[in-house]
Amino acid sequence: MFRYIRLMVLAVSALLLVAAGSSVLYVQSSKAKIMKSPSFKSKVVVTAKKGAELQVIKKKGSWYEVRVDGKTGWVSRLLVSKSQPINKVSVFARADRDISSKARRRASVMTTAAAARGLAEDDRRRLGSETRIDYAALEKVEAIAVTEAEVDTFVGQIK
Repeated sequence: MFRYIRLMVLAVSALLLVAAGSSVLYVQSSKAKIMKSPSFKSKVVVTAKKGAELQVIKKKGSWYEVRVDGKTGWVSRLLVSKSQPINKVSVFARADRDISSKARRRASVMTTAAAARGLAEDDRRRLGSETRIDYAALEKVEAIAVTEAEVDTFVGQIK
């Protein structure tokens, strides 16, 4: 009996150590392909949606081996972050305004890759010190809300 209890305590301790050592990543892009091996040319095992929680098994270079929906595969670090994705808010008070006629049709490759990765707090600290970007000012600009009347006044001044 004592041997059985000691074995159970050992098993529970091992499970707790494994759970404590695992970390979580969140999908930042609209979807992330979980690959069979750490290569974009590899077969897709499963596709995870934005915000999906991925359990990290290990890291290899710029790839993470993860578990999602009971399946195991590899995901590029460019598509995930340690923090949950931020819900972007439009600067327009009303979403029914069509501004697409003057908008750029496609983002550049660099912009797309950066957007897919997101700007997590740890990324902001790292990038902020390297490139001296003022993220406090960026957050102030993102917090500005523009009413429809202000947009109409602005558009009227351009014509």
